[in-house]
Amino acid sequence: MDYPINIIDTTLREGEQSPGLLFSASNKKSIVDGLVKIGITEAELGIASELQTDPGPTINYCRKRHPQLQLSLWSRCRKEDIAYAAALQPDIISLSIPLSDIHLHDRLGKDREWAKRTMIESIEFALKSGMAVSVGFEDATRCTPDFLCEMAEIAVQHGAGRIRIADTVGIASPVTITQLTKTLKKKLP
Repeated sequence: MDYPINIIDTTLREGEQSPGLLFSASNKKSIVDGLVKIGITEAELGIASELQTDPGPTINYCRKRHPQLQLSLWSRCRKEDIAYAAALQPDIISLSIPLSDIHLHDRLGKDREWAKRTMIESIEFALKSGMAVSVGFEDATRCTPDFLCEMAEIAVQHGAGRIRIADTVGIASPVTITQLTKTLKKKLP
């Protein structure tokens, strides 16, 4: 089956995660205009958190200037961040949840059951808040393939429309990503 190819650009979110880089409002408009010009169908405009740069003005600009562009915000699986995103009304919220035991146990002091429960609650809250949901699996290349598939299946069962796998620390080869993608395609509708 052929799937439509849609390119999702994360320049505005990823760029401002670089130390010392902050885009001006004019920079953001120019970037979005250029993305639309080359055919980008979705732009991730920032991070849904009161602790970050407010993506509201960029969302408003995009709604007026580029109504065909799908707008998304990246969010931690925290109720306050999801509520913040909902108030800004993006089309899609990209929820992020860590999957590797290194991130869960060592960084957060949590376990896999916490990850499952937190992801489900976050998806359900985001859907009730009127946003389509994408789930991004942080550090997916360092978790077991079985747990990745289990989490992907749970995410889809609870209403996630898209799964994103992140090679957070840059250890995966193109072959590894291809294998993970094939494995997920077999497990998911």
